[in-house]
Amino acid sequence: MSIQTRLTLTISALITSTLVAAFLIWGLTEFVHLKNEQTREQQLTLEKLCGVCREAALNQNDVILMNYIELLKSTPGFVYAAFLDSRRVTRVHSDPALLSKILDDPVSRAGAQAEAPLRQVYVGARGSRIVDWAAPVNNNGRRLGTARLGLDEEALRRVIRGVLTLTLRRFLWVAIGSLFVGFLGAAFLARGFNRPITQLSEGVRKIGEGDLDCRLDLSRSDELGYLAGEFNRMAQKLKELDELKESFLNNISHEMRSPLTAILGYVGVLAADKKTVPSPLMTKSLKIIQDEAKRLAGFINDILDLAKMQADKIEFDFREMDLATLAREVGDLFRPNAEQCQIRLNLAIDDAPDPAAFHVRGDREALRRVLVNLLSNALKFTPNNGVVQIFVQDRGQELMSGVQDNGIGIPKESIDKLFTKFTQVKETRNMVRKVSGTGLGLALAKEIVEAHGGRIGVASEINKGAAFYFILSKQGPAVEPASGQTIPPRLLG
Repeated sequence: MSIQTRLTLTISALITSTLVAAFLIWGLTEFVHLKNEQTREQQLTLEKLCGVCREAALNQNDVILMNYIELLKSTPGFVYAAFLDSRRVTRVHSDPALLSKILDDPVSRAGAQAEAPLRQVYVGARGSRIVDWAAPVNNNGRRLGTARLGLDEEALRRVIRGVLTLTLRRFLWVAIGSLFVGFLGAAFLARGFNRPITQLSEGVRKIGEGDLDCRLDLSRSDELGYLAGEFNRMAQKLKELDELKESFLNNISHEMRSPLTAILGYVGVLAADKKTVPSPLMTKSLKIIQDEAKRLAGFINDILDLAKMQADKIEFDFREMDLATLAREVGDLFRPNAEQCQIRLNLAIDDAPDPAAFHVRGDREALRRVLVNLLSNALKFTPNNGVVQIFVQDRGQELMSGVQDNGIGIPKESIDKLFTKFTQVKETRNMVRKVSGTGLGLALAKEIVEAHGGRIGVASEINKGAAFYFILSKQGPAVEPASGQTIPPRLLG
């Protein structure tokens, strides 16, 4: 999951959790508020009822009270309203059947004795819970009777639920709008944070691929801007060091070529001199000097060629050539060496009815150098009685070629570093036979294959062997090979 997606989801989750928490707090607060407000309204209604009861008792006019009770019937949850005298005899009641009757139930007795408004809850005749309010009706310290108001508790709850539901709907619309705006804001904010991070990661990738001219253009005054500045300074320093290294290698290589040429020339003169009969020690010494000088000359040539390729100063001679024929020639070249190491060298070329099936536009000598390097490495790391195979496969618009063996293989953690300059696998360097090399061969092969518009790779397992392969487009470097998943060759081990 990308940082932008993760940051967007995190901010959205925070907004959502905040809204949920706010809703819960608001719901509880609103419920308590509505409950208190409803209780206060009931107390005010009871207080007004007491006032009307007092007026009706003093004026001996129950019609006033009866009319007021009729108005109270429209109150939500109304069950009854009554005025009882001091003996609990019903003077006025919303239920005419209870007029002039003495109410002697526990609720009525408790209400008649109350000196202040009293709230009681009991179960009515129909099983519903009734909230009974009772308050004394006094006049100048003398109790005239008791006013009572009965309300259906479930109806009161429905009123609160209705108000809460209506408010909840409004809150949900506001919440949905807030979530939408918050999600857009989170996405915009995450994108703003992710853009410089993406640029930094892209810059790191380019530096890792060798593009030391990469610079970041981030005009920011925060930590990311500081990091971008440090990245640019690092890239500049790396470029300076790389230029210094390349300059040193080029200069030292050029300076070493002249004495090496002289050494090889004089060694050749001494070896070819017929006037003197060299001793066996001298002959052996001259051979060692000649071989080591040639190896050093090859090393210098590799350095110069790699430097030229990376600077795009080397020119390839792209012509139509037969890759299968080239593979056969390289196999024939190394067959004596393979026999000396007791290694069976095979050639695996797909059957193709079309003679031009293995034709590709490329530089023959450069591709020959790639195959020579891959085959030479395979022979170095394949034990006696092993098998090394050069293969060429037709893949439609592409050709795959390379070398595979059943040797000691390559550790998984070392595979990614194989095509880096001056890199050798220390774990397997001298496991089969003593290996001499500079670690430039695979780096050169990679540069050559990529200059042909192709790609190079390796598949390997410890003790099962390795398969180095490269893929080229038949049309040449102008057409890149297909970018689909590459299926490497099967290991011989």
